[in-house]
Amino acid sequence: MPRAKNGKNKSKGARKTNPPSQALIYRGPVKDPKSVAQDDTCSVLLSWTGVISSDGAGANTSVLSNDPSASADFASYVNIYDDYRVLAERLEYFPYNRYSKATTTCVPLIVVKDRNDSVVLSSYSSAISYSSASKRSVEDPWVETFKMVGTTESDWISTASTRATRWFKFFGSGFSVSTDYGRFFFYARVQFRGRK
Repeated sequence: MPRAKNGKNKSKGARKTNPPSQALIYRGPVKDPKSVAQDDTCSVLLSWTGVISSDGAGANTSVLSNDPSASADFASYVNIYDDYRVLAERLEYFPYNRYSKATTTCVPLIVVKDRNDSVVLSSYSSAISYSSASKRSVEDPWVETFKMVGTTESDWISTASTRATRWFKFFGSGFSVSTDYGRFFFYARVQFRGRK
């Protein structure tokens, strides 16, 4: 009897990491070991990195999407699975010159989590009008997370034709011009199905 009970607990744990294909809201972790479920789906953590910097006008209006093709490892899954969806993202930022604050001009960086589109933010006013807006500093480390919600975001997408479903948008102006402020690390929990 105890052995059967333990088996059930293990099964439940696997489902939390790798949700059913009909799930509309993802509540699990972003970072977690690779898991394979019995329903022919596979949940993996993909990652990529880049630089947060100012442009020639001293502004940052970057947009980062959750399109998993940005990860070098995504291509290896394209040959194995037909469809995918992104369950959650985690964006980590680490500054280059945290203790050399006099070397560059630092102003607030507004970070917005947008579920609708990739339209660039044009001002501080437009950025803070979003309910998801948060004020960040390019001088200090910070983390933002974003998770799947609703029917649109839970739709399966062909691995042969990827697209974004969520976006991190930035706005900041008055920075030192053309300056690299730090590096971001983007982690995406991606679920695949339809093994070929």
